[in-house]
Amino acid sequence: MVEFINAIFYMFNEAALYLLVGFGVAGMVRYLLAEERFLRWFGRDDFGSVMIASLLGIPLPLCSCSVLPVAVAMRQRGASRGAVASFSVSTPETGVDSISITYALLDPIMTVARPVTALATALVTGSAVNWLYKNDPKDGDQNGIENGQDGSTSDACAGEDDAGGSCCCSAKSPGETPEGQPEEDGNFFLRSLRFGYVTLVDDMVSILVFAFVFSGLITVILPDRFFEFPMAQGFSGMLLMLFVGIPFYICATGSTPIVASLMLKGLSPGAAIVFLLAGPATNAGTVIALIRYLGKKAVAAYLICVAGMTLLAGLVVESIYKDYSLDPAKVAGQVSETVPSTIKVIASLIFGCLLLRSAVVTGMLSSWGEYLRKICRPLRFDPLGGRARLAAVAAVLILYAQTSFSIVNPGEVGWVVRFGEVTRSLDKPGLAVHLPWPFESVEVCRADQVRTVELGFERVPASEEPYGFVNRGLGGEFVSTELESESEVMNGDESIVAVRFSVHYSLSDPYRYLFRNSEPDEAVRAFSESAVRVICSAIDTSTILVGHRTELEELIHSLIQRELDNMEAGVRILGVTLLDVHAPPSVHADFRDVASASEDKVKFKREAESDYNEKVALARGEAYRILREAEIYKDSRLTEARGRADAFLERAEAYASSRELTRLRLYIDTMESILSTTGVIIPLDSGIAVDLWLKSLPPAVEENNEKGGDKRSGERESTEMNIFPWEQ
Repeated sequence: MVEFINAIFYMFNEAALYLLVGFGVAGMVRYLLAEERFLRWFGRDDFGSVMIASLLGIPLPLCSCSVLPVAVAMRQRGASRGAVASFSVSTPETGVDSISITYALLDPIMTVARPVTALATALVTGSAVNWLYKNDPKDGDQNGIENGQDGSTSDACAGEDDAGGSCCCSAKSPGETPEGQPEEDGNFFLRSLRFGYVTLVDDMVSILVFAFVFSGLITVILPDRFFEFPMAQGFSGMLLMLFVGIPFYICATGSTPIVASLMLKGLSPGAAIVFLLAGPATNAGTVIALIRYLGKKAVAAYLICVAGMTLLAGLVVESIYKDYSLDPAKVAGQVSETVPSTIKVIASLIFGCLLLRSAVVTGMLSSWGEYLRKICRPLRFDPLGGRARLAAVAAVLILYAQTSFSIVNPGEVGWVVRFGEVTRSLDKPGLAVHLPWPFESVEVCRADQVRTVELGFERVPASEEPYGFVNRGLGGEFVSTELESESEVMNGDESIVAVRFSVHYSLSDPYRYLFRNSEPDEAVRAFSESAVRVICSAIDTSTILVGHRTELEELIHSLIQRELDNMEAGVRILGVTLLDVHAPPSVHADFRDVASASEDKVKFKREAESDYNEKVALARGEAYRILREAEIYKDSRLTEARGRADAFLERAEAYASSRELTRLRLYIDTMESILSTTGVIIPLDSGIAVDLWLKSLPPAVEENNEKGGDKRSGERESTEMNIFPWEQ
């Protein structure tokens, strides 16, 4: 019940200022563009009359039932069918009041799309009706017009009542009092205020109250993202809203709070614009009245054009939201946040007083009671009887008494708040008793809960979004779709890169988190986005794209924590994760080539360094080997030289001690070298004591012996003597 009342008050507070502006402008438009002044402009059966009727019908604050008397009067005064049809489309679909409340509760895209589509639909409808009757110079329904001259206004309004809709028009023609007398002349400003804030509010008080109450019920009863099932998305959702809007009476202004609540529950923007346009333009009463005064062919063209143009507008609006990655549930109502809260509260009090006065004057509660009794009459139950009232009072008291009890779950901490002041804390889980709403309430939070802020992307179920990065988590498969405007940042070399990251945090001080800052979660999001932009603006593209992810995450983490600590947010950043860093889609392929070239550069540099290290190591090993071999060769040559020198010295000593024997040895060696091919016979009469022994004959002597037939051919003898005594 508290959530229901809060939802009504929130919606009313957001729309009150814009409704005041809309009704004020509607009062001035009522007399600036009075119907009597432009009825004569619609007699021509051409596109000019259709254009004038469409343009002048857009700002008029007339709903689909109150526009019928004007349309009938235009037809009776000789207006063409096309002009009447276009005026019947553009006028109820939009108006200054509905445009203002659309701007307050939805967003600028819907605010612009609504009147533009209404104008286009009116032009197409009026032109189609004129084309159907271009070969019929006679008015085929003159009898119907003549029969409708008397009591035409009451018949039109009766058609609305017969259709089961809520008629919001008074049964009087424009410019006349209920008694049929012309309105009194007076100051233009006073007449505009009277019509805008008295007459028009009296006509629409029931619809506005019903719209705000119904929007509160939608907010409380329907779960979040209720309309995310596939049947309510895309073209099927637009068809569903078209079938709902065509037969029932829906006011352009009163339908806006309902659509705002439905969009917060996941209704697609395309289906929302179809509901906002098709509902006010068509209903059973309007169709019956237009058949009588325009003809069946004209009404058939009317319905076909309205349905086709609204579906086309839905597809266009849907594509705009999708191309710019806009979430209607997040952008709805953001325009009204720019208005100071004090002004919105003052406007709510003023407009609430106007509604209360109109409800009393028009007897809204009594009429609602009679209607409720009429519904419950077949059940033999009087909803306004004594017992029913007693039961209703008891139920209200019971529901109200429940606001005195609150539950603090395990792991949660809470505080009792009395008119914004914290009176006591609830540290232990259990039932807490306090004063009922609105005197006291309990604010609870879970300190150890890990919260996550995701920037640059959003998650949608994989079944609804065929494109994106598929992830599998605890919640099943989902797709991460990139939000380009949020992910793109400028780096140090003035290039654009897209950064998708997430920030995980918990609460370090729950009290500061709840009561020191109005929107701490939004502060974490804002500081996270700012930190990424600040840090990326100081480094170049290659550093961001190629590597250094860990260093970037640590820098972002520290900067976010420092900013949050400065504002005493009571938040502790647990970690920052860079999920994906790449160039914008338009130049993503080029940046990938650059990144690949940078990676190849690093790879080739590493390979060159590896080859360099390998070649240097091999060269050093080869040089060491050569040095060692040279040292070994040096040592061996020195050793050999020393050995030869020692041998030479020892031989020199031996030669010096045995001169004759040395002379003989030299002689023999000389002769042996000279007479190498002949046998050598050494006579032993030299007187020198030597030992001779046989050795193999030289090859020439052996060959000569074989040829000469020496009888000692098989013997090979040579002499060798032991000259030195120590060689014996």
